[in-house]
Amino acid sequence: MRFFSEILMIGGALYLFFLGFLFLFGERLIFHPPSPPYSSEELEFSLLPTPSGEKVAAVFFPEPDASAALIYSHGNAEDLAALLPRLERIASLGVSVLAYDYPGYGASTGKPTESGVYEAAEAAMTFLQKQGYPPSRIFLMGFSLGSAPTIFLAHRHAVAGIILQGAFLSAYRTVTLFPIFPGDRFVNEDRIASIVCPALFIHGTDDRVVPFWHGRSLYDRYRGPKEGLWIEGGGHNGLWGHAPTQLSDALEAFFSRSLPQGTAPLRRRKQEGRLAIKKKKRARRGVSKA
Repeated sequence: MRFFSEILMIGGALYLFFLGFLFLFGERLIFHPPSPPYSSEELEFSLLPTPSGEKVAAVFFPEPDASAALIYSHGNAEDLAALLPRLERIASLGVSVLAYDYPGYGASTGKPTESGVYEAAEAAMTFLQKQGYPPSRIFLMGFSLGSAPTIFLAHRHAVAGIILQGAFLSAYRTVTLFPIFPGDRFVNEDRIASIVCPALFIHGTDDRVVPFWHGRSLYDRYRGPKEGLWIEGGGHNGLWGHAPTQLSDALEAFFSRSLPQGTAPLRRRKQEGRLAIKKKKRARRGVSKA
């Protein structure tokens, strides 16, 4: 009995240690902005204001006569400089695309926090609405960490649809199988059930960063119209290289099915390779994990 009591005491002490550590440094452990950040000499971007007074960098790909737009929320170890080929591919499907950096990423001011990520996403939504896109014609797409602001916006706005790639139940549960620590960050599983717009879930079956069961669990909890695109053999990063045609076709079909009746059909660009914004230099940086 004494042995088991000592084991329980040690386990309890370790639990309290990790709990305190997460309380003090949890957000520092979550965020991994790429370094060095890009500059205005490498990439032409705009700065969007947030209620906290920060400025978040954003790039906009306006497609001529596009009937819909998309807000892209990127992964943890990415910034705008790494996204340009991906954004161009999505824009070629006939939607205008806006992508933004979180506070503390790229040219955005401030430090990365959960609340700052949500404020940055709201700034992106405000920008698109000022461009003439109502929420009913705005799609939201989030990769990995970006699934959290995507779900946050869909919880607050009646959008056309959401696309979640490599999404997680919560930040801490990418490490722990069960929700054993209070104060978890980016708890997607708590908000997902309140969203009813069309949803497309994308996940690689061999994802080792955010295990496949996270995406499947979110899919099962979702109450609105939904589709699952499970990429066989796909990992966390590199899905666009692993299954580019499959992803493009799925997105194009999802856009067309999800727009309100009477909306002009999307027109896929015949020739790819054009960027709708002017770039001074394309930053070359590898992405380890998101």
